[in-house]
Amino acid sequence: MAEMTPIDRRALQAVAVQFFVNGVVVASYVPRLPEIRSNIDASLFTIGWVLSVATIGGVVGASLVGRATEVLRTKTVMLIGAGILILMLPSIGFVNAVWQLLLVLSVIQAADVFTDVAMNVQGSALSARRSRPVMNRLHAMWSLGTVVGG
Repeated sequence: MAEMTPIDRRALQAVAVQFFVNGVVVASYVPRLPEIRSNIDASLFTIGWVLSVATIGGVVGASLVGRATEVLRTKTVMLIGAGILILMLPSIGFVNAVWQLLLVLSVIQAADVFTDVAMNVQGSALSARRSRPVMNRLHAMWSLGTVVGG
């Protein structure tokens, strides 16, 4: 197996940054759930229900991401997903009703699936060109991002 080219190294650094940013984004709204719950006057049951039902966005995203990566390539899918995540995250602070929270979290789930699949495919492709695996390090960046974001 050949050593990585400078382009591969930059690509690996970019994917590592995406893993980190994805961890930050995903973890950053969880600590705000008590405040959000209070703002929309929702019970614990309702918040649990919203978090459960919002995963439908992830299921929808999972059903579309394969075709999207075929048509748009993984880099584009990752950038679109990350862009949607970054745009949607602040909107959590503006929700005034349960249905709004459900909508925002559903979109975040779908965008996260797009980002997650694309960055893992890119990481796997780069790992295949190296003599040592890199996926553990990439996932460590995600974990570090969740600590920073949470």
